[in-house]
Amino acid sequence: MALNIRLKKEFSLAIIHLKLNTMVRMEDKITFLFMNVGIIIRIILVVIFFQAIYTKVNVIGGWSYAEVLVLVGTWELINAIAWATFFRGGFRRMPGFMRRGELDSLLVRPVNLKTYFIYDNNDILFGSLPIIFAVILIMYGASISSMDINLPYYLFIILFALIIQYFFVIILSSINFWTIVEQTMHLFINTMRLGRYPITIYKGIARTALTVLVPVACIYSFPVQALFGKLKITDLGIMFGVLICFYLLSNYIWNIGLRRYESTGY
Repeated sequence: MALNIRLKKEFSLAIIHLKLNTMVRMEDKITFLFMNVGIIIRIILVVIFFQAIYTKVNVIGGWSYAEVLVLVGTWELINAIAWATFFRGGFRRMPGFMRRGELDSLLVRPVNLKTYFIYDNNDILFGSLPIIFAVILIMYGASISSMDINLPYYLFIILFALIIQYFFVIILSSINFWTIVEQTMHLFINTMRLGRYPITIYKGIARTALTVLVPVACIYSFPVQALFGKLKITDLGIMFGVLICFYLLSNYIWNIGLRRYESTGY
């Protein structure tokens, strides 16, 4: 019963924030338009980049052109969802909260702060157009492939990829409890860009690190492999292991950070 009440409260707050943030976004239509146009241009340029490469080769790291198109679409889809929800939220603004002492007022609110940060600055309107273009790219890549596709499996792995990404963001944001790092999320963004390329092009320690320590393989490559029925059972086990480890680690670091937090606002 208590869980149901809590979920209803969180859902109601999320809807309220969504309405308010949408109203704010619509007040500045020009900025909204240019931001989305910029994202679409970025997608097109990445596709052109890979198209130019595939005029010279048939596969890259065992990945066909169709698979890479789906990979690019998956990268854009996951990041668009993240930007529309938890990435635009309080986690990205943690350095400012810590520097100005604003975290104090957030901590006394009767909500789970990590959950609250998922929707406090949500912007579904901002993410809608990139999500549409990403889905179109994924559908096109799947349509030109000769392989059978498993859409339910793909969506299932996408869900877990988003959860891993969420835990990873919590871990990076928690660094600010010890030292305020304004560029924390820039580090995240630059690292995630490695996921636009097939994980198989990385070898040895680099591939292991990008699968386990910085899980771009789990977040981006594994869903694509699941779609085309190429995700090995061992890779699925690795993904679940990474998810559990990141969940435990994010909770541990976040809770330790909260216990040592002292207002430093000025």
